[in-house]
Amino acid sequence: MNNFAHTLDRLLFLLMFLSGLCLIGCQKPSGSVELSKAKLPAKDYRYVICTDMTHDDDNSLIRLLHYANEIDIEAIIVTEQGPETWKIEDWPNKMWNRAQDILDKYELVEDNLRKHADGFPSAGYFRSITKRGMGSAERMSGSSDEGAEHFWDYVGEGRDSDGSRFLQEVFDREDERPIYVAFWGGPITFVQATWRYEQSHTAGEVQALMDKLIFHCISFQDITFEYFIDLDSICGRFYGDYSGERLVPSVSLIDTDHFWKYIGATDVPTIHANSGVLGDLYDEGGEGDTPAFLNLISMNLGLSDISQPTWGGWGDRFIPHTLPNVWEADDPNELMRWLEAANNSFYARCKWETLDFAQVNHDPVAAFEGDTSPDAVFLTGSLGEEVSLSALGSTDPDGDALTYSWWHYPVPGSYQGEVAIMSNQSESTTLMLPQDLGDRQLHIVLEVLDDGHPSLRSYKRVVLSAKD
Repeated sequence: MNNFAHTLDRLLFLLMFLSGLCLIGCQKPSGSVELSKAKLPAKDYRYVICTDMTHDDDNSLIRLLHYANEIDIEAIIVTEQGPETWKIEDWPNKMWNRAQDILDKYELVEDNLRKHADGFPSAGYFRSITKRGMGSAERMSGSSDEGAEHFWDYVGEGRDSDGSRFLQEVFDREDERPIYVAFWGGPITFVQATWRYEQSHTAGEVQALMDKLIFHCISFQDITFEYFIDLDSICGRFYGDYSGERLVPSVSLIDTDHFWKYIGATDVPTIHANSGVLGDLYDEGGEGDTPAFLNLISMNLGLSDISQPTWGGWGDRFIPHTLPNVWEADDPNELMRWLEAANNSFYARCKWETLDFAQVNHDPVAAFEGDTSPDAVFLTGSLGEEVSLSALGSTDPDGDALTYSWWHYPVPGSYQGEVAIMSNQSESTTLMLPQDLGDRQLHIVLEVLDDGHPSLRSYKRVVLSAKD
C-alpha cells in the first residue's frame, strides 16, 4: 500500500470511529435500526395459518399483524367451519370478507408500523398468500355424532381448493426451515393438501415434508386430523374411523382447552384507545388462537424456544404425550403466567399504528455478560460453587430506565429444590449451584423491565448444570 492510500485509509477509519462516538454520545439509539439488526429466531421457522375466522380468529389475526416483521408468515388459509357457523347466512363469504377487511386496514397503517421496525410486509403480500379453503365438518371437539360421519367424507378427489393448491406450493419450496403450522380452525384444507401431495410425490419426499412440520393445534376442530393423530387416544370424543397409515409430523403441540383463557384476557377499551384503524376492528370475541404464535414472539425476546416445548413461554408449556412426537399443554397457569407481559407488548404495538417512534415504547434488550442475542445461555459449574450472573450490556432503545429480576423457574427444569439468588433485583448477582443438583438442570430467568408506558420486558434464560 502506498503512503497516500495508507493515509487515506487511516483517515477513513478515524472518521468512522468519531461518527460512532457521536452516535453513542449524542443521539438516542434508533429503535428501527436496533430491531432490524437484532436476531429474530422466529424467522428460522415458516409460519402457516389455517383459520375459520370465527368469533375470535379475527382478533388473533389483528394481533399477529402487529408482529408481522418478526414472524415469517407464508400462508393464511381461510376454511369454512361448522357446525355453529352453518347457522349464519352466507358464512363462507362473511368470514372471507372479514379477513380481507383486516388486511385492508393493515394497509392503512403499514407505513407507520415501519417507523418502528423494518420488515413489515405489504398488505399486497398478505393478500397474495391468503387463500380460500374448502369444506367443513360436523364433528368438532366434544361433539358426539356416534360415527355418523367419516374421514373420507371430507378428503379426496374433488376436494381441492385454492388453499390446498397453494399449500402444496409451500411444501415444494426449496427452503429447509421447519414449517410451523397453526391450526386456529379446522385442518380440512391442510389435510387435503397433504393427501394430494402424497399422490404426486415419492414416499421419501412425503417423509421429508413430515420431518419439517411442526403443528400447533388449538383444539382439534374436526375428524380430518385423524390423518395425523389417533384422536380418540387423546380426548376420546371423535369416534375415529381412519384406518390408513398415519403421517406423523416432527412435532404436534396440542392445546385442547388452555386457549380458552385468552377469551376475554385483553382490555378491549385499552386496545381501542391506543390503536388506529386496524386495532379499531378488535371486538369482544377474545383471542382463542393467539397462543399458537405467542411462543414465536417470546422466543424473539429471549424466553422460549420452539425446539424445547417443555421450556414454556408466552404461548404455554408442553409435556410429552405417549403418542409419538405429540406434546400436550401441561398447566393453564403456565399460559397465564405471562399474560401481563404479552398484553403490554400488544398494547404498545397498537400505538405503532399512528404515532412516531419517539412517542411510544419499544422492547428493551436483555443481555447476559454483554450477549444481547435471544439465545439461551448454558453454564456449568462445580456443585456448591458460586456462579456469577450479570445483565451487563442490557439496553433500551428509548433510553428508559431498566430494572432487573433474576428468578428460578423450576417448572421446565429438572431441579425442583430451593435456589438462593443473592440480590436478585440487581444488574449483577450470584447464586450457589446446589450440592444436590446431580445431573439435573436449573433454569434461571432474567427479566429486564423498562419504565415506559406500558412497561415492556425482554428475557435471558440461563440453563445451569454440574460439570462432569
